[in-house]
Amino acid sequence: MSELFKNELLSQEGTEQQLLLETKILELDKISSKQYTINRSLAKINRSLTPDDNNENQDKFQAKMEKLKSSLTKLQNEETNWFIYVLDPSRFQELDLEVIVERLISKHLGDSVARNISRFPEKHHKAILEKLVGTGYSSDVLKNMSQFSVEHHNFIAQRLINCGYSWLVAENISRFAKLNADIARQLVDNGYIAAVAHNLSQFAKLNADIAQKLIDAMGYMKEISRNLSRFEGLDTGIAQTLIDKGYHSEVARNIFQFSVEHHNAIAQILTDK
Repeated sequence: MSELFKNELLSQEGTEQQLLLETKILELDKISSKQYTINRSLAKINRSLTPDDNNENQDKFQAKMEKLKSSLTKLQNEETNWFIYVLDPSRFQELDLEVIVERLISKHLGDSVARNISRFPEKHHKAILEKLVGTGYSSDVLKNMSQFSVEHHNFIAQRLINCGYSWLVAENISRFAKLNADIARQLVDNGYIAAVAHNLSQFAKLNADIAQKLIDAMGYMKEISRNLSRFEGLDTGIAQTLIDKGYHSEVARNIFQFSVEHHNAIAQILTDK
């Protein structure tokens, strides 16, 4: 740390904690750099392996990969311990957690934040996600979706869409759960109809508008019929379309996904068939 930066910190309130934080950030930076180097080495080995390699070469590469993976696991544990230490309530009491996150992002350590989001109090998750997605760490957020509460999935998807990353949501839709009808509508309107149709299980409480958009686009009757339980407020027109395509039993089994006022009409259609 330069003397100029130290002197700048010394002129601020909470100097000791800020100096300690900067020292700890340097430690994390070293851990992150080592992880990056190992991941690049693993990727290089994977690219080098071919089906034509003899057993001796494959064994040699495998041994090297296992050694690198072991080192990577140790570094990941060090990274986790770093966050446990820094986020301990007894430390850095004068520094806001979001200020710490901003400092980490400014040091290009947003990927580490994404990997360890579960270490932060959940009440800060939305604010941290805002910062990560808005500063180029969208892919890191998506890689670590398992670290985020399902309750935040719609927020993450909407933030990505707002930032122009609908394609990222579509490509990684299997990482999400319980996405709502509005996310589905935006993806469909942005041209990602197939991604929605083939991943209806990632959504909840879809509506008649989404069902009709899927039908009008490419049909997708099979996909809708298999996921009727994820829809609500469906109407007679959609029932008629599905029944005409042979999905009588699916409509009958999921009659309560259709609006009550349409039940008599749907019953009549089923009877006539």
